Amino acid sequence: MPHLYSSPYLSQSGKAQQGVTLLEMALAMMILSVLAVGVSSILRTGVETQMAQRNDLNMQSIGMNVSEDLRNDIRVADSASITGGGNSMTLVTGNGNVTYTLDGSGQLIRTLNGQSKIYNDQTVYKSPTLVVRCTNGCFTAMQMNNDTAPSPREVMVNEMKITQSTSQNTVIDRSFGLASFALRAFSFNLTGATQFQ
Repeated sequence: MPHLYSSPYLSQSGKAQQGVTLLEMALAMMILSVLAVGVSSILRTGVETQMAQRNDLNMQSIGMNVSEDLRNDIRVADSASITGGGNSMTLVTGNGNVTYTLDGSGQLIRTLNGQSKIYNDQTVYKSPTLVVRCTNGCFTAMQMNNDTAPSPREVMVNEMKITQSTSQNTVIDRSFGLASFALRAFSFNLTGATQFQ
């Protein structure tokens, strides 16, 4: 006599169909979790690399901005004075006195006629903080051929390093250290052509 009731769990041969076992489910979840960890690691490294590149571009931008302003101010300078242990230089120009000062927090500031420009403003570049550092002061007065009229006749702008002062604890920081960008040192003659080395 034919079966009047047909179970959905029975195949045509009358045997029960097998579902997913607990072991198969655990194996599938393990494979998915390994893939998820790998993908998240790749994404994290990509984000950190992008952040490191952004910091590097910020440092280069600050450095080029400082360099351009120094070149323009030096071209029209009649005399210079260096104070503050070499961390402050005042250029006397036809447009007024231009002062470059490295303050105690590592901010480089240009002041012209009472108007200040902070190149690495730490309220803007705060994550991470970008600072300017100079070895033995940023500026050095030099005498050229022992000629003291005017004094100084020549000024050396020492190597300035724009550095990342606070680690973001990224893969990039741990692998390569904190990022930095250096402005090369150069000297200029106040009574002649500007010479950049």
